[in-house]
Amino acid sequence: MRVQFAPNEKDIIQSLTALLPEGTTLLEQDEELLFSYEIQNGQLVMVKDFKDHDRKDFRENEGLPEITKEFLVDWWMNVYSAETSPDIPYRYFHLYSNELHNFFSYVWLGGGYYVETGQEIVSVRCNRKADAQAIVDEINDFLPFIKPQNGKKVIKLFEHTLSEHGIYSLHADNETIELVIMAYGKERTLQTFTNWLDAIKYCQLYHYYGNDDDYEDYED
Repeated sequence: MRVQFAPNEKDIIQSLTALLPEGTTLLEQDEELLFSYEIQNGQLVMVKDFKDHDRKDFRENEGLPEITKEFLVDWWMNVYSAETSPDIPYRYFHLYSNELHNFFSYVWLGGGYYVETGQEIVSVRCNRKADAQAIVDEINDFLPFIKPQNGKKVIKLFEHTLSEHGIYSLHADNETIELVIMAYGKERTLQTFTNWLDAIKYCQLYHYYGNDDDYEDYED
């Protein structure tokens, strides 16, 4: 049960707490949400301060974990899991998003999440002029944390056609990596590779990220 009330109605709400079911959620709101309360043991207990929750800056007395590459990947790949609190303050998303860009140049998050696994969609940008092994190294940082779908770990390709002909992705198990296109609701395997380096080099040639003008001096 959810109840919304204005700040000037708080005294009335407090007088009615004994009549409300245990666990009732109450939202104090004027032009925007201010606080969230619950009825606990017949008392009105604040459980969330929305302004504090939504701020993007950390206070000096707030401790932060050491931010490493492994920590960031682990956090992002588990942030929507059932074991993780779904109500993480915005400042953590803001900080860890910025830090992710400091550690990774080719792997990208932010394209949504898979309902089946509860994980962020992982995408890769295969710049033609990039060192293919550097792209593979970034993928390898994520692979241990990606949950399989139908037995395969999926990484989307963020490529120059912007999915004009379909959505490209790389599907990997312990033996092969498949280049797959999804078009009109159907998946089709285009190429199969036995290692990530060959897969990325192929994508750099034919499913690269960026504009053609950026690669006028590139030789196949």
